[in-house]
Amino acid sequence: WTTSGNNSASTSTNTSTRTVTRHKKARVATSIIDSVSKSGVQMTIATSRIIWSGVNSMLHL
Repeated sequence: WTTSGNNSASTSTNTSTRTVTRHKKARVATSIIDSVSKSGVQMTIATSRIIWSGVNSMLHL
């Protein structure tokens, strides 16, 4: 009885640590994706401004 109880407890702790590491990796990945998407949005805004200024200058010509 005692051995089976110990085994189940150890397996449960192993699975919990695995899930924690997985969550940490997922969090890091999401933060990287967030920063990349933010920089991408800023880049698209800058490029759209450049395009708009070029279009405006063309229209004024």
